[in-house]
This record gives sequence, C-alpha cells and structure tokens, in this order.
Amino acid sequence: MAMIFCNKEFKWKRWNCPTSDFSRKTNHLLTKEIAYTRAIISAAIVHSISRNCSQSKHKSCNCNSLHPSSTLEKEMQRMEKIPLPKIDNNPTGVIGNSYNNVQKQFNKFEEAKYGKDIVWSWGGCSDDPGHGEHEARKLFADYERGSDAQAFIEKHNNRVGRQVVKESLVRKCRCHGVSGSCSHQTCWLEVAPFGQIARTLKDRYKNAVRISFEQIRGARTIGNTARFQLNQKLSHISPKQLVYLDESPDYCVPNSSTGWPGTIGRACSRPGRNSSDHEEKRSCRNLCRSCGHRVRRQKKKIAIRCNCAFQWCCELSMINHLKGILPVTRSQHLNIALSLTRIYRPVAFCISTIVLGVNYANLKSNQGNVRSPEDESDSPVEIENPFIIHNPTDMSKYRLPLLILPKTYDLYLYPDLQTGNFSGKIIASVNVSETTDVVTVNSKGLSIKNAKIDNEEASIDYDEKFERLNLRKKSGNNVDSPNSVIEMEFDGDMKNKITGLYTSSYKNKNGELR
Repeated sequence: MAMIFCNKEFKWKRWNCPTSDFSRKTNHLLTKEIAYTRAIISAAIVHSISRNCSQSKHKSCNCNSLHPSSTLEKEMQRMEKIPLPKIDNNPTGVIGNSYNNVQKQFNKFEEAKYGKDIVWSWGGCSDDPGHGEHEARKLFADYERGSDAQAFIEKHNNRVGRQVVKESLVRKCRCHGVSGSCSHQTCWLEVAPFGQIARTLKDRYKNAVRISFEQIRGARTIGNTARFQLNQKLSHISPKQLVYLDESPDYCVPNSSTGWPGTIGRACSRPGRNSSDHEEKRSCRNLCRSCGHRVRRQKKKIAIRCNCAFQWCCELSMINHLKGILPVTRSQHLNIALSLTRIYRPVAFCISTIVLGVNYANLKSNQGNVRSPEDESDSPVEIENPFIIHNPTDMSKYRLPLLILPKTYDLYLYPDLQTGNFSGKIIASVNVSETTDVVTVNSKGLSIKNAKIDNEEASIDYDEKFERLNLRKKSGNNVDSPNSVIEMEFDGDMKNKITGLYTSSYKNKNGELR
C-alpha cells in the first residue's frame, strides 16, 4: 500500500518511489526521499492494522461492544470510553493519543448541518491507531536502537508517519430517522483514507529539514549521554518535520550501484489547459527535457466496453469499442554520433557519423530532425518504429557533396571525467572521385585544433548555419589523389550534454544506403 500511494504522489517526479528504496537490505543514503519512504511505510502499517482491527479482520483483535446512549450530553461524559479494538479479549486503548481534541471539535459539522439538539450514540467500531502504532514500533525497534544519526533519523521519521495517521482521526456519523430527518445519529471514529495521508506526508517531504554533520558531531556513540546530546542539538526540529542527512543525487542519471534506471523511458503527460495538476503540466520538462532527453509522442489505442445490456436471465452482453487515440509521450536518449573503428561502408563522409556531436535536442527546428515539444500540436503522431524519426523536412541542403566518399576511418577519444571535457582524433581514408580544392565535413559543438589533408596542414572555415567544416590545403594544392587521408584533432565539453552514442545513415535518390 505504501508503494502504491507513493507512486501516485510522485508519478510526475524524477524520483518515483522505486521498489529498491523500500528495501532495508540496501544501505541507502539518508536523503529526503528515503525519509519519505520510512514515514509512509510506518503510516501504512498503522493505518492497515487500525482499519483491519475495527473490521475484525485480525484474529488477535476485534471490536468491543457499545452501550447505547440517549443524549449527546451523556455520550460526551463517556467520551474517554469509546469502544476500541481488543487484543486477546483485552481492550487496547489508544497509545499516546487522546480523544480530547476530537471531543472539542466533533460537534461542529453536525451542529452546523443538523442543529445542536441531535441525539446520537456510538455505533460500530472505531479505528484504533494506538494499536497500530504499538505494532509498528515493535516491528522497527531494531532499526531505531542506537544514538547515532541513522538511528535518530529512522526513529524520527517513523514517528512522523505514525503521528500523521493518529492526527487524521475524524468522527463519521450515519443518520437515522423518518424520511431522512436525521433525528438520531450513530457515530464512530475513523482514520482518513490513505491517499490523504500520503499527500500530507508529501507536504512534509517538501519541507523536510536537513541535519548537518556538525549538529551530530560528538554524539555518534552509544549511551544515554550521547542520546541526550543529540536530542539537545536537534531540539529545534519540529516533531512534524521529516529529517534527512544526505543531499539527493541526480535522478536524471542511471545509477548501477543502486539499480536506479534514470528517467529514460518514463512517460510524461501534456494535459489540457484546464488541468489543475501543476506537476503533470511540467512533467515533460521535468522528466525529459531538463534531463537532456527528447520527447517522443506515440498513439495508444484504448478499448472500452459499450452498448452493455442485461439479458434475462442472466448474462451481460457488451461490445468492445475503440474509443480513440490517446497520445503518450516518453523520454528518449539524445543520441550522440560515434562510429565504430575501422568500419567499411559506402556512406557520405560526415564527421557527425565519425566524431562526437553534442546535445541532439538543441538542433534547430529547421533541420527537422527534432521538434521542440512546445511547437508540437496536441494531435498524436504515429510512430511506427521507436528508433526511426520521421523527417518531413528536406535535408538535401545538409547533405555533403558526393565527390568524396569514406573508405575507412579510425576514431580516438580521450575523456577526462574530472573536468568533464574530452579530446580526440579522427583519421579517415577517403575516395576522391573528382579533383577539388575543398573537403566539406559536418561538425557540431566541437573545437577543431588542427586538420591535415594528405599530411599537409589545412585551413578550417566553419559554416555555422549548416554546421559544416570546409577544409583547404594551406599550400593551395588541390585534393586530386583518388586515395586521400584526412586527419583532425578536436576538443569538446561533455558536461550536461553527452548522453549516448549513435551512428547515422540515409538513402539517396537512387535508393543507395549512404
């Protein structure tokens, strides 16, 4: 239950309550997300036990019977004797929970709706979060022992989850009387639906407090003195606030050590303007574009049952009807071009298939490869192959002259993970079909340090509009050898840009693969 409602609350967030974060077999960083999972697990245990006991679903606890009452005044005098579940035929009582606040407030709604003279009595069986709290504390007792920061955070966040359930108690009543006059009410106490508790904990998550190492320094030992020191240093923290120790990691990026897959492949939503869910409205930006992924739109067929009819006796006939097309958007990698070493293929010589290109999503819209999701219409686009981008724009102006074709090429990359930069070198053997004074290649986002054509230094002229490099021999000689070699050295920046690798090709007007 905790995972289900956690997923609902964080559906449009980068962190969406993975199963691994609910496991205690893994040593997690004490982030605010882990604080939320601890709190909602404790809350779910208290909530489930409270509800199940009041409904007599557990053999170890059941509902105590009530004595009827005739007036509101008499029932208020017996407020502390509200029927509670019993364990092994012994009433439990609410641990650490008083009904005084309920007693002061429980009349307001009924007085405003029905008047002050309504006769009511307790009926049914009230939920007892005290028993659920008792069981939850026993279950997590081993994790809460100790005086270090981990034990403190575990105990504190578990208590927050339990307390939210206890504070959610409300009085529910059912009216009785002729023609709905509500001359008499039967009432009981009930914890709020768990969805409401999950939302309350999410609000606590947003306002969680981080504990620094300086606050817990000197109190990471076992004993009552250390526990007193820790409590004194953290006395400013409200018992209603979640606490955490470590900053959250970048959830855009996969983490193999924890099993976190990143946000790639997640579904986002583009609801209509009338949607009130702010997180859903920003989901494509939050899950995809801000993480360096592009958004791919798909159509999903939804079948619903219609023309249902009951046939005597006793069948229900219906027709499966295709309701329509539901657009679904998903996050995809921003591909980055990289060819394999020593590949023999008759494709147009293009540096974008040989060296690293950066940030595929930042290509201008007039290239047609990628459209910004803001520029897309709300009508869904059929995607036949998730790895093929249908391109309606004429790309001929971006194609390179066919007088130079690659034969073989070698690529060398030298990434520096500390600085986030990389350097590299490309050596390509090409076939020159016609004499030319310029060699044109594609390049984007790279700083070309030097270039050579047949071991002669070459000048570099960059055409930013079409993302081309025009190379010419500094000696002024033409490129006329049928078998020429082109060399280039380059630098680049991979911080927040490089997310994957891809190779590219296309078919010319003759249907030949290039």
